[in-house]
Amino acid sequence: MHAQRLMAQAPTQVDLVWHRHALHDEAVGAWCRRHGLPRWLEVNAPLTLERALLDPLGRPRRAYRAEVRSVRTADRVWVVSRWLEPWARAHGATAVHWLPNGSALQPPPPPRAKNPAPVIGFVGSGRPWHRLDRLAPLLDALPEARAWVVGAQAPAHPQLRHVPFAPDPSSAVAQMDVGVVLGGLPWVCPMKVFDYRSQGVPVVAVPVGDTPHLAARMDGIEVVPWGDAWPEAVRAAARRTRTRTTRSWDDVVAEAFATG
Repeated sequence: MHAQRLMAQAPTQVDLVWHRHALHDEAVGAWCRRHGLPRWLEVNAPLTLERALLDPLGRPRRAYRAEVRSVRTADRVWVVSRWLEPWARAHGATAVHWLPNGSALQPPPPPRAKNPAPVIGFVGSGRPWHRLDRLAPLLDALPEARAWVVGAQAPAHPQLRHVPFAPDPSSAVAQMDVGVVLGGLPWVCPMKVFDYRSQGVPVVAVPVGDTPHLAARMDGIEVVPWGDAWPEAVRAAARRTRTRTTRSWDDVVAEAFATG
């Protein structure tokens, strides 16, 4: 019903509809067919599977049938992670392209003073699969460091600080010495990686979702399985010369149209 109300207000003076995959979004496809417009579908997660694992749906079969129809009938399907490519094809998509996320953060401020204690940074919602519980033992192994958690409520620890998520957290991210990815779901393309790199912050990440593929594509990302090697990996990253590797949302759109 929400998609129907939304599409009832959509302008028809367009050449293409590009929308993010959502549960029960059949109204978007119906509107595009009615107006003879191509439809590009961006998939960030396998939604019925994700809900089955995390928050079961009331009518899962109906949602799954709608999901298959949406994926199968899209003119192009853009997936944010390599994991999602075979998933989309299994749902009937024929034109599937890998298109990683980007960052909306502004360019970094002028050069900053070196932090007296290395700052480990985390940006995100802090949902259970982000594994923020790993920050406390990491800090215990790095007594010289402190951590900023931007957005999520920081777990209790004397070296941890919660930084509220401002409309543009560029300044907070730019003050970090290392950005971390501590966990995630198998199909994720962590946007925090692009946020860190947009400010020149080196990244240490567990091999979850698309992080290995991003490390092969972008400089400044080290992928390390969670364990005893993490403290030294973070220390080494904090000493690294800062360089920016940016990928804006304009870059994402330009890449899609160059492909399409």
